[in-house]
Amino acid sequence: MLVFYAPAHGEESRNLAQSPEGCIGTWPPSLHGRPGHVRVELKLNPQGQLLDSRIQASSGEPAFENAALDTVQHCRFKPNEQRPASGTWHRMEFHWQPEDESSKFHNIELFEETRTNAERGNKVAQYNLADMYALAIGTPRDEQAALAWLQKAAEAGHAQAQGRLCLAYRDGAGVGKDLQTAIRWCQAAADQGWAEAQTDLALFYYDGNGVAQNYATAIAWYEKAANAGYAHAQARLAQAYAAGIHLKQDAILAVQWYQKAAEQNHRYAQHNLAIAYFDGKGVPEDKAQAQVWMRKAARQGLATSQYVMGNFLINGSLADQAEAILWYQRAANQGNSAAEAKLAQAYENGQGRLIDTSLAFDYFKRAASKSHLKSVRRMVQIYENGELGQVKNEAEAAIWQARLAELSKDDNK
Repeated sequence: MLVFYAPAHGEESRNLAQSPEGCIGTWPPSLHGRPGHVRVELKLNPQGQLLDSRIQASSGEPAFENAALDTVQHCRFKPNEQRPASGTWHRMEFHWQPEDESSKFHNIELFEETRTNAERGNKVAQYNLADMYALAIGTPRDEQAALAWLQKAAEAGHAQAQGRLCLAYRDGAGVGKDLQTAIRWCQAAADQGWAEAQTDLALFYYDGNGVAQNYATAIAWYEKAANAGYAHAQARLAQAYAAGIHLKQDAILAVQWYQKAAEQNHRYAQHNLAIAYFDGKGVPEDKAQAQVWMRKAARQGLATSQYVMGNFLINGSLADQAEAILWYQRAANQGNSAAEAKLAQAYENGQGRLIDTSLAFDYFKRAASKSHLKSVRRMVQIYENGELGQVKNEAEAAIWQARLAELSKDDNK
């Protein structure tokens, strides 16, 4: 995958191998080997934090678009004091294309240079060589070699390698699952100030996974990572304050931490910040701001946010209803049963100028098959009364009625 980065207007594009760091994308499995391109616009503040991102153009495959947006989240952009506090829009170009002979030769040269430096004991080169083996850059894919060089980099004190090795042992990825070794590597990286490892270490203590459960220690590590600016830790700390989990409940502090994470494009924080604005918890009620933040989370592919965004719009103007249908569709494509039920209702009732009884039935059935209670109840009615193009069918109605009884029983436990 080739990636290029430039201000949205003016300067010539620069190869992302130089700036920023961490922008390593992969080919979406469903489209492996197929060419594609995506242009992403992103807003950066003077500190290099990602404030917003959006698809500006693409070859049309959602899998490529999602891969590009996901890659952007992992990029570390350089600070630039000339940017205004409100942020400056930049452009990133992603191109997926089969490797040609010239790029293959360049990658082989890069691999050989990196291996030489790694064998000389350069821990950064050792870490990069592990990535090259894992991603088949200039060399055939070799997971064992990747792990071996990751281990060398970690032993040499490379914090990010230590953090990744922690996750490998935690998940049993390429090595035998070993929580004690995982915690040891997370601790080593956390002690060096690597915020991602601090957050992972916090989770070990929070869950009591491989270590004695200690909420105070977990919160302390979340706070270290959050204060270092790591969005995921900020979101976890916000959740703890919002729910009063093992610290004093504080809706105002929850919103403040959600805000910090949301401004770094953390989609779950954006969703929860939107809910806070909608409900007026920890911040004055502001339905407009709720919609702004929910739309940001929805654009990043969070199905629940797409569903809620549809709810925000479905009772508005015809244009709003049409947009609501699009958000429901995107959530339904991810298997969200509530969105499937909303689409069924829209096709049945003509919201957004849509009337299609066949599609209404299909979406009710899809949602009901996922145990969506109201949709199961609707399936009973459809077969009992012969609605939405279906003939009366007592046997089918009985099947759905039995399922409804099971769900209602579980709901009352």
